[in-house]
Amino acid sequence: MFCIFTDTSANLSGEVLAARKIETVSFTYTKDGVEYAADTKNFDGHAFYEAMREGTKVQTAQIPPQVYIDHMEKPLSEGQDVLFVGMSSGISGSYASAEMAAQTLRERFPERKIRLVDTLSASLGEGLQAVRAADYRDEGLDVDACYERLMEERHTMCQVFTVDDLKYLRHTGRLSAIKTIIGTVLGIKPLLKGDTEGKIVCFARTRGRKLSIRELAAQYAEHVVSPETQTIGIAHADCPEDAAFLAVKAGQADLVYTSATYADQAPAGYSLLSCESVDNRGINLPAAPAGDGVGNDLTADVLVRRAINIGIDRQEMIDNVLNGYGTPAYSVCDKLPWYNPASQVEYDPDAAAALLDEAGWRMADGGVRVKDGVRAELNLLYPSSDSVRQALAADLANQLGELGIAASIEGVGWDTAYDRARSEPLMWGWGAHTPMELYNIYHTIGDTGSAQYSPYSNPAVDAYMDQALQSTDLEASYALWQKAQWDGVTGVTGEGDCPWVWLVNVNHLYWVRDGLQVAAQKIHPHGHGWSIVNNVDQWTYFS
Repeated sequence: MFCIFTDTSANLSGEVLAARKIETVSFTYTKDGVEYAADTKNFDGHAFYEAMREGTKVQTAQIPPQVYIDHMEKPLSEGQDVLFVGMSSGISGSYASAEMAAQTLRERFPERKIRLVDTLSASLGEGLQAVRAADYRDEGLDVDACYERLMEERHTMCQVFTVDDLKYLRHTGRLSAIKTIIGTVLGIKPLLKGDTEGKIVCFARTRGRKLSIRELAAQYAEHVVSPETQTIGIAHADCPEDAAFLAVKAGQADLVYTSATYADQAPAGYSLLSCESVDNRGINLPAAPAGDGVGNDLTADVLVRRAINIGIDRQEMIDNVLNGYGTPAYSVCDKLPWYNPASQVEYDPDAAAALLDEAGWRMADGGVRVKDGVRAELNLLYPSSDSVRQALAADLANQLGELGIAASIEGVGWDTAYDRARSEPLMWGWGAHTPMELYNIYHTIGDTGSAQYSPYSNPAVDAYMDQALQSTDLEASYALWQKAQWDGVTGVTGEGDCPWVWLVNVNHLYWVRDGLQVAAQKIHPHGHGWSIVNNVDQWTYFS
């Protein structure tokens, strides 16, 4: 037996590493000047990529020789040989550090064998070679035989990828500044691969994200000639929907979740399953004047909030952003037993304009309303990692502009979104098979005098929900939850306080392999609170 090491750029999960008995040496990175370890236990990939999307300065650093020494010394002292499967020397100086460490360790442990494999790859290209090493070890090969096989096979690894933003290649010195600018302006997406020396080269270019993903799928079709014997891996940089689409194009999955972005792609051998949901998207409208980082002077006026509620064309959002795969949302609980139909409104831009006029926000030159010399302006926040919410925010901003409200949009991370939503609208996602969703959003919490996620309070609404929670009859409590929404006098609907504006319910979409019959689904909640496979025992398959 011998000990196998790789580095964390191999993108192998903790479960795979443990099952294959592969050890890792962690890269580090700095974010805003603070150093973090990119280890498999604590590394938050989503937060890492979200920070990059927000423009945070993130830099990786090569692994110094001493770190390799610290990791490898223990198995060597216990009488084990070491095989290191590392990131390409063509794109990182870490492999050279590993060589320096190996030389030091050979002097300390002359009786032990230390073999280093330059994979000429990164990410899963490197990771799959580490897994292959574990396979060979399990077959009984010694460290030298395993090393020789990997050195022969590394040139058979084909790794192709694309990037969405050329600036990261610019930061690494792999693109000139002028190419970065031109590519960004024109929407050019390079198709990249590793060459025979392990360096990244561009072998093709496309215009637009969709075309670049399609080209990756075409590369799979070209290079995979025997899927029964070839090992295929799909990696993504916090882009699971793209990875899912590639898995379907490769025919490597029976059922895959997708988004409206890919709903029109029609992969051969698959059909699209659209599941109705109460997975809604909407914005909070801070219902308090600005002060101490809480509240918003524009949305503090209930007439403004009501105007926005009826001035938004929800069907237009469904058609343009969701490709038709959704339904208008009027509450956080549409179609559920505790939903109050009084929440529903009709799109009426003229009435919305009249409400804004009544509130004193008059249309001025330039198409933006003004009151007491102040322009009607809003900054709409959206989670920077969510392309659908970004598109909805952009559409909403355009529609608000037609009402005379100048709206900008800004992508933010969840580390700041909750605090900023106390004073700015944020594109949220909600919806669950419980009326507690109403409580979570609208009920005053503790002695704060306000709801949890956006400044709002109504004692009558609180009282109805408190009574509902005290009820011993679930179905009887539904009427109380409905009254919290609207009792004919007050509530959270458009006729009432309207502290939130609900926009769309997003259908949950799946690519299903031909022959697979998925059982009937109930209304899906936000996210995947109801897993589609919860009734898999009722599915059928016909080959």
